[in-house]
Amino acid sequence: MQFFEQKIKNIYEGLDINLEKKENICFIGAGGKTTAMFRLARELKSLGKKVLVTTSTAIYYPSEKYIDRVLVANNISKINDLKSQRGLMIVIGKDISWEGKLLGLDKCFIDKICSKNIFDYILIEGDGGKCRPIKAPGNHEPVIPFITSITVGVVGLDSIGRFIEDRYVHRPKIFEEITGSLPYEIVTEEKIVKLITSDIGLFKNTPKNSKKYLLLNKAEDEERKKSAYIIRDLIRKKGFKIDGIIISSLLNNDIFRN
Repeated sequence: MQFFEQKIKNIYEGLDINLEKKENICFIGAGGKTTAMFRLARELKSLGKKVLVTTSTAIYYPSEKYIDRVLVANNISKINDLKSQRGLMIVIGKDISWEGKLLGLDKCFIDKICSKNIFDYILIEGDGGKCRPIKAPGNHEPVIPFITSITVGVVGLDSIGRFIEDRYVHRPKIFEEITGSLPYEIVTEEKIVKLITSDIGLFKNTPKNSKKYLLLNKAEDEERKKSAYIIRDLIRKKGFKIDGIIISSLLNNDIFRN
């Protein structure tokens, strides 16, 4: 078993992002998805890039500590006003729900924003994880805009060894169907690989021309890192086409790429 040997400082390095090229990046899955998305946004902003963060579903209203502006808008004219500004991180939603969540933009509206060429990078959260370490996508998920150039599937390594039940797995019944599991079996590396590689699993609805990256997060100890290596090697044996795998403990600021 070969371990991850290349430690990197930034998520954008692990995603092979060309800083001279505009990208539309969608995050899906569970286990640190929102944290990873906002971290990437801060990295890109620190390089003087104009970054839009949004969702096609819903996210909790973000803390304004790390962002420049939250914009509630369903009219493209409000977004046109941002053309002259640079080096900003903007969060956009179409409305605020009764529970304080920023409601997402529909795919067509996101495509329209992209066509305006206002932002260097658009980061989109494509589904919700209910704060669980792992999830299976519902029939309507994930919602990935057609213009997405990079799709990042996120899995929390703290799901391994947990029961397949609602406390630890979002949509456990669908997870069971995809992985061939029974209720209350244990989440294993092999089951996670089935979720990742299935046509109706983690990367479901990924646009044909979008690159696929896997982010195995919450590698806080050696046991979880070992699990990440097992997952990586099993994916390779299956011949599943993926453009890159990142193992991380965003909590401890440790990021590695293969």
